Amino acid sequence: MIFLGFGTTIELMTRYIEPSSSRFVTNSLTGFNLLSEPKRSEFYLIDGLYREKTGAFVGSIANETVQKIGIKKAFVGVNGLKGIEVLNFSIEEGTLQKNVLDNVAEKYLVSVANKFDRSDFYTFYDLRKIDALFTDSTLSAELRSYYQQYTKIIQ
Repeated sequence: MIFLGFGTTIELMTRYIEPSSSRFVTNSLTGFNLLSEPKRSEFYLIDGLYREKTGAFVGSIANETVQKIGIKKAFVGVNGLKGIEVLNFSIEEGTLQKNVLDNVAEKYLVSVANKFDRSDFYTFYDLRKIDALFTDSTLSAELRSYYQQYTKIIQ
C-alpha cells in the first residue's frame, strides 16, 4: 500500500503513476479523482473532516484510519523546509502527515524548490527521518548541498 498525500506537487505526481498491481491510499479528494481514471491501480480514499482549501481529509477519523491500515511507503508534500524542520500551514494536516510517516517503512517528501529554506506555521516532522526528498531541477546547488546533509535529494 502506497500513501499519496495532498497538494499540487503530489497531484502532478499522479500523471506518472503507471497502472500496476499496487494499492494506493490518499486523503486528497483531488488526488483520488485523478487516480480514479479507468485502468488505474486499486486505490482508497481516507475520509474525515474535509478542508476545502486544500481538498484534504483530516482529523480524528483520518488519523485513526492511517494508523490501522498497512501502508508501506508514503509520499508527502510540504509547505516549507527550514534546516531539519518539515513544515505545513495547518496543525490538522501536519498531524495526519506525521501519523502517516510514523507508520510507514519508506518515507518520501516531495517539494518544489521554492519551499526549501522557507518556514511555515507548523513543524510536523524531522527531515533526518526521511528516506529521500524529491524536488524539481531548479533547486540551487547550494541548497541541494545543504539539505543533503539531512536526507537524500532527488532532482
